[in-house]
Amino acid sequence: MKTLVIRLSSLGDVTLATGVLDPAGKHQVDFLTREEYSPLLDGQPGIGRVLALGRNNVRALREEMLAGGYEAVLDLQNNARSRLLSRLARTRVVRVKKQSARRRLGIVFRPLLGGVKHRLDTYLEAAAELGLDGGGEPRLFPGEKLVEQWRGALLEGGAAKLVGLAPGALWKTKRWPAASFAELISRLAEEGDRRFVLVGASADRALCKRIEAKAKAKVVNLVGGTEGIQLAALLSACDALVTNDSGPMHVAGAVGTPVVAVFGSTTRQLGFAPRGSKNEVVEAELWCRPCHVHGRKFCPLFHLNCLRGIGVEDVARVVGRLIS
Repeated sequence: MKTLVIRLSSLGDVTLATGVLDPAGKHQVDFLTREEYSPLLDGQPGIGRVLALGRNNVRALREEMLAGGYEAVLDLQNNARSRLLSRLARTRVVRVKKQSARRRLGIVFRPLLGGVKHRLDTYLEAAAELGLDGGGEPRLFPGEKLVEQWRGALLEGGAAKLVGLAPGALWKTKRWPAASFAELISRLAEEGDRRFVLVGASADRALCKRIEAKAKAKVVNLVGGTEGIQLAALLSACDALVTNDSGPMHVAGAVGTPVVAVFGSTTRQLGFAPRGSKNEVVEAELWCRPCHVHGRKFCPLFHLNCLRGIGVEDVARVVGRLIS
């Protein structure tokens, strides 16, 4: 069955959606995503073509979808836009069950969160209705040559451990303080031969400049300079990634890099935690967590203790264990 998978955004969700793909290519699958995320899927085994949704190409995209001869559409976004786009293919559509109501209710009545499935598991359940079986774990394949290029450039032929840091996140209540990231870099540098690289979106530049200025160690700042498969290759070159609850967390997991994820206003029970045995979540146990499904612009109690209460020593201990 030739299938079109739709996941338009965002970085983490598009990465998780690769878990439904079969790298061996037993199923004919094309993938529709937003233009800015399509480079992430370049050369991805299991995908025939990547269709990119831009600002003004809906008419052309419709013609591509009709010409694709799809026998089914797997809508892993399930919002108004993806529902409209899926209809353009004029074929059978299976949509993911989002659990949005249960998550929102769980913020008030916490026991309900015990029944929330991981986002990836909801993708796999929807894919199973179409007979798609990609093995169940997100995977990105940047290529060994590109990964070695990054390691060579950042380690300069040395044997140091390379630690990536992704301090950005869309909401303030998901961002561990810049001072904590800077102190973490300084502490890890004292413990052994380590190199550090900052990654993130262009919007994170000011935040990362503050971290770079405060850290008592050399930091390579590549924020805003890597995206798509280049980001996947860079994170694959790292021995570990320290990140907030954000897209790079899932990209690192999909290339097999150990992840240390700092969770603030959100919790792993909401279904967005990193997957895999190499990955660990560091969080403060507070009665007020989680306060929102995806994070807030500000702390409703005006203390932000969910992030300020996470000690640098605790994070450094986990990083040291994963890279030792």
